[in-house]
Amino acid sequence: MLQLDDVSVVYDGAILVLKDVSLNVEKGCITTLLGANGAGKTTTLKAISGLLYSERGEVTQGAITLEGESIKGLPAHALVARGVAQVFEGRRVFANLTVEENLMVGGHIRPSREQVRNAIDQVYTLFPRLRDRRRQAAGYLSGGEQQMLAIGRALICDPRLILLDEPSLGLAPLIVEEIFRTIVMLKQELGKTILIVEQNAAVALEIADWAYVMETGRIMMNGPAESVRADPAVQHFYLGLNEGGKRHSYREARPLRRRVRWPGHSDSADPHVPASPP
Repeated sequence: MLQLDDVSVVYDGAILVLKDVSLNVEKGCITTLLGANGAGKTTTLKAISGLLYSERGEVTQGAITLEGESIKGLPAHALVARGVAQVFEGRRVFANLTVEENLMVGGHIRPSREQVRNAIDQVYTLFPRLRDRRRQAAGYLSGGEQQMLAIGRALICDPRLILLDEPSLGLAPLIVEEIFRTIVMLKQELGKTILIVEQNAAVALEIADWAYVMETGRIMMNGPAESVRADPAVQHFYLGLNEGGKRHSYREARPLRRRVRWPGHSDSADPHVPASPP
């Protein structure tokens, strides 16, 4: 459904953030993009959704296509009309609006009030707690409820592709499990295609079909989620496991960090800087 080919992104005409990024998102699948803070994950989503330009960012090279048609450089509202919706890191709900008013905002491209109403009812079926709080100001919801609202608001426009940015951020483990069960349900029952950016690698790899690992603006590894999960480097640096499959301490991780070499990438003069992808 979605394809990025050798995409590079520059901010303010000078700061290179993404470097020759290529990835595919298959229709009806969950694809996850893993990486540490500052790796370029959110920038990748914004390059897809058309939100770079509001932050003085620009795709300087490469191609971005949605079902074979170029979407590179299109503004965000045009991407929403084509069926792409992004759920932001930190929820970004309208705090002074009620839950139902937030959902109605998501229906601005729907041609009729009846369609908006039906879509809202579908969201209430997915998230019964939102129905109970539909007249409550969104700013008074818990973090988990706000995340449900943010996902529900994206669903109102009936997207084909949903971009999720750190949906587990700041949430309790039980709420994270509930959110990720819903994400799986969106794929299995509604047929949605999902690209999810996550720092919680364990839970992301559990639900994903395909996974990419990004460091310093480059894709360093990709493959079926179960294969990526089994990779020693991923287990060590993203899952916190040692060679025996047990959790290690930060003290154990530090000396090994200097020796990591991602498959398909040659050694570089500075071991902290990954080599360019082939």
